[in-house]
Amino acid sequence: MDLAGRIDTYLDHLRVERALAKNTLESYARDLNQLAETLGDRVRAEDVSEGDLAALLAANARRGFGARSSARQLSAIRGFFKFLVRERVIERDPTALLERPKLGR
Repeated sequence: MDLAGRIDTYLDHLRVERALAKNTLESYARDLNQLAETLGDRVRAEDVSEGDLAALLAANARRGFGARSSARQLSAIRGFFKFLVRERVIERDPTALLERPKLGR
């Protein structure tokens, strides 16, 4: 299954099992779909590397994403990859070593 399909499965999980609010689901969908668009919809989740994710965060910073927006997106991506590890789709979480953006006070 490609990355976009895995994202849809995860969003269904959040909607049904975790009963997240509509706005939260929309934010997660937007953040994860940006990941799929950046990497290419046809890439497999198993092929996503830490470098791919770091490049996405760096591109966001260049486009003017704030630290809070980047932190929220990273949170959505981390949840997605932890789900894939739990479901035994991937063996290693590529977000494990990524640092959270520094948030100002």
